[in-house]
Order: sequence, then C-alpha cells, then structure tokens
Amino acid sequence: MDTRRVFRAAVLGVVVVLVAATVVWWVFLRPSNNKVTAYFDTTVGIYSGSDVRVLGVKVGSVDSVTPQGEVVKVVFSVDPGVSLP
Repeated sequence: MDTRRVFRAAVLGVVVVLVAATVVWWVFLRPSNNKVTAYFDTTVGIYSGSDVRVLGVKVGSVDSVTPQGEVVKVVFSVDPGVSLP
C-alpha cells in the first residue's frame, strides 16, 4: 500500500510540473507579435514603417514592401492580442 501512495504522489507531481511548464510557456515564451504576409496587385502609398490600421485604429506597422513580378509582397506586424479576419 505504501508504494501505491508514493506512485500516486509521483504522478501528481509530474502532472503539476507539466501544467506549470505549460502556463509559463504560454505567458512568457510564446511569440509576442504576429507577422503577416500579404500579396497585393498594387500598393500605392504603402512603405516600410507605414501604420497598419483596422477601422482607423493603429494595430501594427509594415515591415517590408517587395515587388515580385505582377504582385507586391507586404510583410507587416500586428500588435499582440489583435485578431484579424
């Protein structure tokens, strides 16, 4: 009976450590910003450093604008916690 108690305590300890590690990762180590890559036919007035706005509210900034043949590749960062459709 004593070995069962030790085994249960060990399993409970492992579960607690795994839950704690998951919480620490989620809070501190997950990526803090969202990088998005979009392709457009034209990009008039969009430059590296331009604001990214949703309904007029600044939610990020443009990282790079790169012409690629008939399309333009735009990479931008969105602030943490902002959901894009």
